[in-house]
Amino acid sequence: MDFIYLLQGLIYAFLFKRGLFLALLEFTSVNFAWTFQFPPSVINMQVIWAIGVSMIALAILVWLPSPTLFALGLLIVAGHNLLDGLHFPVGSIIFMVCPPR
Repeated sequence: MDFIYLLQGLIYAFLFKRGLFLALLEFTSVNFAWTFQFPPSVINMQVIWAIGVSMIALAILVWLPSPTLFALGLLIVAGHNLLDGLHFPVGSIIFMVCPPR
């Protein structure tokens, strides 16, 4: 049983370090490649950053028990359309993160 926890620790370390690396890579190299400005006037968080943050989230989710992960997955799949009716004021921070389609 100790092997499983060792494996979880290795998976956590791998996902967290690689995710952090990808997020930092997005803020430095990828932004510079797009804008040719250092430091950039605007920080764009694009695909590489999203993959990195997702890997960090997965590193945290590794430690949750299977029934909790199943319930969370079911909640996300079954409930994602429930938020379609929400509208946020233009210019608010949440509007910038979740713009309308």
